[in-house]
Amino acid sequence: MTRNGTEAAGFLLPLDLSPMEARLVDELPEEAGWQFEPKWDGFRCLTFRAGEEVELRAKSGKPLGRYFPEMTAALRQLKQSRFVLDGELAIPVGETFSFDALQMRLHPAESRIKKLAAETPTVLFLFDLLATRRQKPFANSAAAAPCGARSLFSIDRSCGSGAAFILHSRRRGSAALA
Repeated sequence: MTRNGTEAAGFLLPLDLSPMEARLVDELPEEAGWQFEPKWDGFRCLTFRAGEEVELRAKSGKPLGRYFPEMTAALRQLKQSRFVLDGELAIPVGETFSFDALQMRLHPAESRIKKLAAETPTVLFLFDLLATRRQKPFANSAAAAPCGARSLFSIDRSCGSGAAFILHSRRRGSAALA
C-alpha cells in the first residue's frame, strides 16, 4: 500500500505522522517527574492497523511492512482492530539486539526477507499507544501486552534518577537512554 494518509484504509492517524523524538542534552534532568527509558538498537517504527490493513512506518515515513512480515502478522492477531502504536523494531540475537540483522532485512528479494523473518524474527518494543477506537491505552507491562504475543513488549520506564537508570539499562543491553 502506498497511501500517505488515513483515507482509504481508515487508519486513525495519517501514515506520514512523525514520532516524538528524544533531544540530546549535556546533562540528565534531576527534577521530579521525568521518565527515562532505554534506547534500543533498532528501527523506530509507527504501526497502524485498520481491520486487516497493517502498516509499519520508519520515522522517515518510509514503509517497512514488506521487510518485517512476521510483525505485520503479529499485529493482525491483536484483538483490537484499529490502533496506532509507537515503538522500536529490534532483532534479539543471544543476550543483545543486532542492528546488523535489522539492516539485512532491507533487501529487495522477497524470498530473502521471508528466510530472514523465519531465522531472525523481530520484536516490537512499545513506547506509546497513540490512538485506538476506544481511546483506552494498553497496560504498561510486558505481561499485559495487547495480545500476550511474544513479539510485543511494553517498555519499563523509570521515574527515578537518570544516572541509576543508565546503569540498569546497560546491564540489560540497551544502547543508550531516551
